[in-house]
Amino acid sequence: MQRLFSERTQTMDEQRVADRRLPQRAAEPGLEGSLEAGGPTMRLLCFPFSGGSATSYRGLGTCFDSIEVSTFELPGRGRRFSEPALERCEPMVEDLLQQIRPRIRAPYALFGHSMGALLAYLIAKRVIAEGLPCPAHLFVSGSRAPAVIFSERWHLLPRQEFHRVLAELGGCPPAILSDPELMALYEPVLRADFGAMASYRHEPSAPFEFPITAVIGQEDRVSHDQARAWQQETVQPLRLERFAGGHFFIFRHWQQIQRLISARLSCAREGDPSGPGRRQERPPHQARVSSGVLRPGVGSE
Repeated sequence: MQRLFSERTQTMDEQRVADRRLPQRAAEPGLEGSLEAGGPTMRLLCFPFSGGSATSYRGLGTCFDSIEVSTFELPGRGRRFSEPALERCEPMVEDLLQQIRPRIRAPYALFGHSMGALLAYLIAKRVIAEGLPCPAHLFVSGSRAPAVIFSERWHLLPRQEFHRVLAELGGCPPAILSDPELMALYEPVLRADFGAMASYRHEPSAPFEFPITAVIGQEDRVSHDQARAWQQETVQPLRLERFAGGHFFIFRHWQQIQRLISARLSCAREGDPSGPGRRQERPPHQARVSSGVLRPGVGSE
């Protein structure tokens, strides 16, 4: 289900070069956590999907509409390629939490696609548990709610079957799948990430006070109901949006996703975290979910 590269035409060498060049502010030690006067007023902390690296969200840019974009690297990929991949969500969250600590002294929101959405959710729970500043918003993309069991066991499949599933899900270009050397490098990372998702066991907790926006692809395996279950995790009305495309619809709709994020965070800054036309603090069982199909140049219906 997950994609190795942010662009299908990108070669492995280009990916490695991009990994070295992309600013990864949060992963660098000694960085000041505050935002500069006259610059961005909000940070968007982005967490990778399975097999993804810090460059996977380059389509968001480094800054848009006064929002600073920060990406993070997990072991086994990008600049941390030589480190062994983690096989459970808990150590992933611990690793990422250490990276983001300097970045959450200023207003921030969380964003993650697929596995990254689950990690963002778990990081939000840890932040609350430790009494750290809470995010203004949680954006979850291409992900069923954490209470919905991830039943796939792709990480246990024989190699040929594993490759077939990757091809069917559109997560890996044929040129990569057909290259034994490249697959030997990245297959262990994908299996580790899939295994982490499969081993996750949800522990219900009090819903967040801050809002959640969920986005999914129309042709994705993640269903409307599975995404709608994110409502259980916030007291604010869930915003659910659908985009044309499959699981990796995000790579076709970066500008629209930027506008969506900007609009939601603008509402948060103006004191209406639930978004335009939504009442605040509506109990989860009464919350109304807004859904629509987003196409180039067209807003939510």
